[in-house]
Amino acid sequence: MGCCTDPRRGSRDGVRVQKRSGGNSISVIEANVDINASVGYAMCRSSARIVNSISARNPGSAVIEELKITVRSEPPFLRDAEYIFTNVRPGEVVDADNDAVSLNEDLLANITEESEGFVRVETYADGIKVSTRDHPVTVLPYNMWPGHDNAVLISAFIDPDSSTVCGILSEASGRLRENGGKGISYGYGEEERNKDVISAIHTAIRDREIRPTEPEGDRQNGGQRIRTAAEIETEGEATPVEMMTLFASALESAGLDPVPIFTEGGTHLGVWVTEDRFPDAVVYDEQVITAAVEKGAVMLFDPFSLYGTECLTGLTAEVPKEFRYAVDVMRSRETVGPMPPRVFIGGRWEADDHTFLPEEQSICRTYSKREQWERKLLDISVRNNLISLRRTQRVLPLMLDDTAAFLSKIGNGEMTFRGKPGGWSGEDLFERMPFESSRYTENAAGAVRESLGRGEIIAPVPDKELERAITFLYRTSKKAMEEDGANSLFLAAGALKWIDGDTAHYAPLVLIPVSIERKVSKGYLLSRRDEDVVFNVTIGEKLRTEHGIDIDRVYDMVSDEVPDMKRIMRSVRESVRGRQGWDVVDSVSIGIFSFDQFVMWNDLRAMGDAICNNKIVNSLVRSRLSWDAREIYDSANPSGLCLTVPADASQVRAVRASGDGQSFVLHGPPGTGKSQTITNIISNALHDGKTVLFVAEKMAALEVVQRRLQEIGIDNHCLEMHSNKTEKRKVLDQLSRALERRRTVDPEEQAAKTAQIESAREELDRYVAALYAKQPSGLSIAEAIERYESYRDVSLYDIELDPSLLFEAGPEDLKKWMATVGRMERSRRNLAGCPAYPFSLIGCTDTSLSLTSEAGTVLRRLANNSRSLIAMNSEAESLGIPIDIRDAEGLIALMEDMSSADAGMIMNGRIRDIPWIASELAEAVERSDSLMKEMTRMAAESAFRFSEMITESVMRIDTARNAIVASGYSGDLSAVDRRMEDLLFIRDISDEAAAGFAASKIYWKPYMIEFNKENDIGSRWNAAKNAPLLRRSRAKKQFMESILPMLINPRTSFRKVPRALRSVDTAIEKTRLLRQVAEGRISGDGAKILKEQTKRIREYGRFADRHIPVIERYGGDPGKVAELFGKLKDAEGLSRELAEVGRDYKENRARARELLSLESELSAPEDCLRFCDAMLSSIGRLPDWTRWKSSCTEAGKQGLFSVIEAAERNGGVKLEDSFARSLYRSIARRGIADSDDLRTFNGDNFELFVSDFKRMDSEWGSINREVLKLRLQENVPSKLDTSAEGSETNILYRALTAQRTRKSLRTLFGEIPNLLQRICPCMLMSPLSVAQYLEPGRFGFDMVIFDEASQIPTHKAISALARGDSAVVAGDPKQLPPTTFFEARIEDGDENAEDMESFLEDCLALPMPSTHLEWHYRSRHESLIAFSNRTYYGNRMLTFPSPDDMATKVSLRQVDGVYGRGGTRTNEIEAKAVTEEIVRRLRDPEHRGQSIGVVAFNKSQQEMIDDLLWSAIKDDDVLYRAATEGNEPVFVKNLENVQGDERDVILFSVGYGPDSRGKVSSNFGPINKPGGGRRLNVAVSRARQEMVVFSSMRSDMIKVEATTPDGVRQMKGFLEYAENSGRFRGTEQNPEMSALAGSIAKALNENGYKTHFGIGNSKFRIDVAVIDPVRQDRYIMGIMTDGDSYVASKNTRDREFARADVLRNLGWNIERVWSVEWFYNPEGTADRLLRALDDIRCGRMRESVTVTDYEPQYVETTSTDTAERFSAAEITPRIISFEEALGNEVSIANAAYGILAEEAPVTEGRLVRRIGEAFDINRLTPKSRESILEVLGRSCTNTTLFGRERTYWSRVQSPSEYRSYRTPGSVSERRGIDEIPTEEVANAVVAVAESSMAADEGNVLKAAAKELGFPRTGARISSVMAEGLELAVRQGRVIRGNGVVRFKKR
Repeated sequence: MGCCTDPRRGSRDGVRVQKRSGGNSISVIEANVDINASVGYAMCRSSARIVNSISARNPGSAVIEELKITVRSEPPFLRDAEYIFTNVRPGEVVDADNDAVSLNEDLLANITEESEGFVRVETYADGIKVSTRDHPVTVLPYNMWPGHDNAVLISAFIDPDSSTVCGILSEASGRLRENGGKGISYGYGEEERNKDVISAIHTAIRDREIRPTEPEGDRQNGGQRIRTAAEIETEGEATPVEMMTLFASALESAGLDPVPIFTEGGTHLGVWVTEDRFPDAVVYDEQVITAAVEKGAVMLFDPFSLYGTECLTGLTAEVPKEFRYAVDVMRSRETVGPMPPRVFIGGRWEADDHTFLPEEQSICRTYSKREQWERKLLDISVRNNLISLRRTQRVLPLMLDDTAAFLSKIGNGEMTFRGKPGGWSGEDLFERMPFESSRYTENAAGAVRESLGRGEIIAPVPDKELERAITFLYRTSKKAMEEDGANSLFLAAGALKWIDGDTAHYAPLVLIPVSIERKVSKGYLLSRRDEDVVFNVTIGEKLRTEHGIDIDRVYDMVSDEVPDMKRIMRSVRESVRGRQGWDVVDSVSIGIFSFDQFVMWNDLRAMGDAICNNKIVNSLVRSRLSWDAREIYDSANPSGLCLTVPADASQVRAVRASGDGQSFVLHGPPGTGKSQTITNIISNALHDGKTVLFVAEKMAALEVVQRRLQEIGIDNHCLEMHSNKTEKRKVLDQLSRALERRRTVDPEEQAAKTAQIESAREELDRYVAALYAKQPSGLSIAEAIERYESYRDVSLYDIELDPSLLFEAGPEDLKKWMATVGRMERSRRNLAGCPAYPFSLIGCTDTSLSLTSEAGTVLRRLANNSRSLIAMNSEAESLGIPIDIRDAEGLIALMEDMSSADAGMIMNGRIRDIPWIASELAEAVERSDSLMKEMTRMAAESAFRFSEMITESVMRIDTARNAIVASGYSGDLSAVDRRMEDLLFIRDISDEAAAGFAASKIYWKPYMIEFNKENDIGSRWNAAKNAPLLRRSRAKKQFMESILPMLINPRTSFRKVPRALRSVDTAIEKTRLLRQVAEGRISGDGAKILKEQTKRIREYGRFADRHIPVIERYGGDPGKVAELFGKLKDAEGLSRELAEVGRDYKENRARARELLSLESELSAPEDCLRFCDAMLSSIGRLPDWTRWKSSCTEAGKQGLFSVIEAAERNGGVKLEDSFARSLYRSIARRGIADSDDLRTFNGDNFELFVSDFKRMDSEWGSINREVLKLRLQENVPSKLDTSAEGSETNILYRALTAQRTRKSLRTLFGEIPNLLQRICPCMLMSPLSVAQYLEPGRFGFDMVIFDEASQIPTHKAISALARGDSAVVAGDPKQLPPTTFFEARIEDGDENAEDMESFLEDCLALPMPSTHLEWHYRSRHESLIAFSNRTYYGNRMLTFPSPDDMATKVSLRQVDGVYGRGGTRTNEIEAKAVTEEIVRRLRDPEHRGQSIGVVAFNKSQQEMIDDLLWSAIKDDDVLYRAATEGNEPVFVKNLENVQGDERDVILFSVGYGPDSRGKVSSNFGPINKPGGGRRLNVAVSRARQEMVVFSSMRSDMIKVEATTPDGVRQMKGFLEYAENSGRFRGTEQNPEMSALAGSIAKALNENGYKTHFGIGNSKFRIDVAVIDPVRQDRYIMGIMTDGDSYVASKNTRDREFARADVLRNLGWNIERVWSVEWFYNPEGTADRLLRALDDIRCGRMRESVTVTDYEPQYVETTSTDTAERFSAAEITPRIISFEEALGNEVSIANAAYGILAEEAPVTEGRLVRRIGEAFDINRLTPKSRESILEVLGRSCTNTTLFGRERTYWSRVQSPSEYRSYRTPGSVSERRGIDEIPTEEVANAVVAVAESSMAADEGNVLKAAAKELGFPRTGARISSVMAEGLELAVRQGRVIRGNGVVRFKKR
């Protein structure tokens, strides 16, 4: 259903929404939603969508980090869907996958009445909802067909699985059996049989006698409710449409294709009688239906004939009038399945996925995956023209009477074609028996022979028909050769006539490969191809499997020469003898044949179940991964890889994954360097010693890789074996070249170069690592510079931040600072117009909402108090009170104090003395208190000191008391008096204690009292006094000695001690009493009273002290206080009022100061009043001010004092921006200063280093290529002629040296599998050639690479896949899938070709790990690839803009053409326009150098353009050469075969358009197919420089409905794109500009240059592009920074020069700007750019780095084990005798040295014999031998011993490194077998093993003996050779096992 303006029928919305959050714009979103108008249960198994498309665009200037779109419905007939897109760039359009919006089948199954609902689409930007839109939708009942707007959905109501339908088929089958026929079997049979089945089903339905009824539904739209077959049977009635669906259901269940036909007034049903289909599911072209009916291919029925009440046959002879459309049910099954049945469960209906198969279908068995693959490969049905020849345009019979003569003639030269001869009368025979040429050639035999003699071939058709037939064969075979590289054109010689029932079929026997060429002067020429003649093994397999006839012996009768047709035909005839009607006829036809599938089937069958041993095959069989497949490691580091051609990061990632042995899918969108990547994968694998099988079905794909391998110099080791290049001689020549040894690179140089580039890579990487390393602040230096640049504004204020703030500041600190400064900025902005006074006095930071109200109240009260005080001041002045009212504090204090003061004191004239008098008394009392406290702690020794102190204290107190009383103090002083009495009492006690102690002082020293306490002197004195008489004197003496330290007089006598002790006791007693009295006086109630009185005394003094200055300040005389007091008494009322107001004033002022944190005292009422009035007039601004002060306070807490200072000093400064700039500048400066890699950065030096790195990278590639050659040459045997008999090397040697070999390549390869894979470890083949040349089980590969896997059917890929350990499946699922176009049974061209399963898609479905190639290299203008990139790849391809990016290279040529719908299917006017454009370009010197390709949208249009072009150029030699010669001749292709091709200019011929009636059909051929979009993608991505679209229709002529295929939708979009000159409508670019780019652009703009930024359509953008002042449509310079695109590059090469090189190749002048350099020196960098612009404009180009081919240092390769000529030493007999020599051992030793110098290594026996000869002794005695051996044992110590005897070596030889063996130089120098050292024998064995690779042990030993000069071997020789083999095995140089010797590579 199409979209329209009626909201009830559908909706299409463009929603533009802008949201704001926090004052900042977060996103601007444009959403486009296309919603279908209705939804129903019938859509559940169809591709019909309720949501046709959802897209959103970001036209803003900022990246949306997360864009989310949600889809839900009400009622919930859709399952909720959510789409999330990250980092949506400005201008980017994102398309949601509308296939993800699925229907809620269970809900729709329960809808019984039509209702209204809606689809709600909500859009979120960065977590905030920015739009909500409801789209109305009509929800249909479950059994409602929507009608004509969704016509194809009628197929959903056709249910072939119904049990009712099964019953109908059973009845029909019974009726057929009753009539003597067979029951119904599924599928098509013979045409008459099909008609019988249709008639039987028709009758079975009529017999049910169903009654007609009226439909229920929307008659206007055709929609109605449709009952199921079961409901029809139960209710016994049906509408015509329901009867039609019932009949159609039964027909489909029988395997027949029904075609419902709708007219303006009703419906009919057609059914295909033959197995065919219409091109499209819905056919609107009446002529197409009419043609099929008239041809008898379709039968028509009237549904009314199905009612039991009607007497109608049902058959109609013509298409009903008022035709609207027809629906081909089988074709519609690609998008619409039968509506799922409903089951009632738990009180509601649910959709049931169970499918019921009719009984007749249940006989079909289930095949395993392997069996399915085999069945798809082998077609032995009559549809295959190798089984049954038919007269179609693919096969043309020829008139020949002598096949042998013709075959000899065709092998000797070219032949032309000629139509039937005049007077020929065999037309009738030809029509009846077209493949029995001997019958209808009889009466024209003479003419045939004459024509054959002239080199002409006669065909039994008129010349015009012959021209069409040969043209078709020419084009088809040419297409097959170009696409598959396989020849499909053969002469079919001889035919087997075989009978099936009553039908005769003809199967060709021998196929001779031929080719047709088109020449300007001669027309079409036929010639023999240099390929093998083959027998039709397909018919042989059919005979074997179905008829038990074996004709295998005939296969060997076909040779490379002219086949003996008589012998072959006779042999086949004998094999089928006895079969009724079978025969072999002599005939020749030319046609298109394909037998490659049989070869692959045979190969797959031979492999058997062993294919499942391969993990990937096993996974495909099980439909899930069967191995632990890890994800592709995202590493773009090329270190350790052998890259032989340049590679970007995405390519390196793929190479590394393959090197790790991973199996994965390599997505290769168009132009992304897939073949380049495959080349590197192969190179790296071969470097690692792996074997590779490269498989491509299309020849073009294989040739590209082969050409690249040739360019790097390893093509000789990569055996190319595609189907059309398998001539044995060419293959053998390549193997011979692969065996050649060449010079190789020096390994040391390679290691040095590798280390050098690794070091350079690391150094370059340090810059970007340092630039983007996160600092403590959470920002990288690059981010800090970028943010700084965004604030580069001269009007901003530089704020010097405290460096200590940045030491440990983290991301949260930055956020906090920015938030704080932001609040400061906003609050300061709100202060605009706020008066400085009074707000400058306010320091309040309270931002609560109640502050304004509360402050207003307080200020109003304070203002009233101030006014009252001022008024009272005036009154006081009038009374003569000298008080300044401005001192409110003083006034209030004075009034209060005077009103409460003592009148006596106020009248006292000595008021000035009161303060110090009161202070003196208080201090005296407090000092006495301290004195008494000290007494409580005193010791007895200190008592005497207090008498004087107490006396002094009493006198001070008494004096002060008298003075204060005299001053007028009238307070209570009783406690003071008691204190004096207490002091006097204590003084008396102190005097007594002091007297006692003074008496004791004549005896005792101080501390005596303490000593006495410890020693108890009295007790000890008594003890001494009472001691026994004899001991008394001694005891007294000892006592006196003990107290001596305490005595003042040492001569004090013993008897004086008691008296002295008594004085001490008295002193202690008095002291104790003194302390007790003191404690009582200071802790009792009296002490508290005294304290209170002292306090009042001090207050009295302070009172006087306070009033003295007040009185003086107010002009009063303290001495005249009485006068003032009197005046105040007179104004007592005023005083009271003044006191009351004063208190309120004081309280309100204090509250105001506290509330507003006033920074002024405001002591005077006038000041208060002024402040209050000012505040109250601006009270509404108070919140603004407090918020400002609050933000400043917060900033101060965070250390941002310089920000506060800047804000206060510069009122107009942009605070937030200034702070941000200063902050990011500080971060960048600090980061750069701390980085060694950035601190000294210099852009010029860095770019020079990049240039060096570029050179090193090129050299590294050259080194890798040479190293790879070395590795490959190391595998090659050094000598083939020395190989062992029967070894693989020997077999190859014989094949290479033979004049002619009769072995097939398959046989040869099967004999040398190991050697072949060592010589050519890489093979490039098609799936066919793999099966054709590589025997199963003989060849295994480490890696299999599939190219263009999207075009390889899985069943063709399996056998090649099973031969590998790992697989790289390269292709593009968005490009052309494999089709049945080249299958033999397809006769009608690409219009009816069907898509098959793709190997690539099956691998993705597992799912295998995958990686994507990203860089697009092909298109030299982005407009050429932008449509493909956006529509099919989601803009994931990295494309590069060109200097003329402002223009476009896509244009539309509108043509008033007419499409021949239903007839020619061509558009002649459009074809002529295309041809004229080709000719114009070929003639135009400006365009002549551009290659041209033409892509037509169907095959018929392609052929018409091809014919018109041929007519235009065939008679013009200049045009002919221009079109056909050169590297890229003009091609004319269609959507099916253009994949893999590219040209500079692509001309599209849409072809489709209005017909002669002006009507545009919705049938666009291949575009309508499920893979139609992929076909379009292939077509629109072929152009390199320009694309011109020729179309006879506009995009708005294409009708889009709910069921419209994606391909048609995309075609409509492509036409819109072309109409808009290569731009997407409504998506003008508005990219985000980086701040750095903005600064650069601004600097250039200021110097007169115009600039654009963010140039490009993909993720890669040129930061700044400078417009050419002369040519305003081009850019003169592109500027690249080290911003996001720079750091996003995955490796050094991409980042530093690869991107710039691609741009320079596109014509850009590229300059680099480094952010660090710009940050410190923007002026200098800008000057450099301006100078470069001047140079460009003046034609002075800057020097660029030119990388020349690097020539490595080479070394010559040598064989490991080499053969040398043996030369015996010349011996001159010694003068001395041997006996004399025995006495002089030196002579024997010298003789040995001389022999060893020439002959070493030498066996012991030979050396002894040769020493004897030196002394002229021909025969040594045993004793002489022993004597020589004794001398040798002492003088020759360099010996070895293995086997039979010791070997002697010269002094300079190293036995462990010896790798030579010596052959005899002449017969006289031949050594005996026992004279050859075992080491030499071992070396000879190794040399033979190396050259043989692997050979029988006996043959190896024989060949080695032959190398040593022994052509024949006996027992002794064999024994010695065996010893050599044993030594070689011990040395690990060969491997022996199972009788085979293999060379072991080191």
